[in-house]
Amino acid sequence: FPFLLGAGLVGVILYELGMIAIPIIGD
Repeated sequence: FPFLLGAGLVGVILYELGMIAIPIIGD
C-alpha cells in the first residue's frame, strides 16, 4: 500500500538523520 511505502520511506529518512544527528548531539 502507498501508506506503508511512505511510512517505510519516512522511517529510512529518520533512521539516516538519526545516524547523523546522534554522534553530533553526543547522546
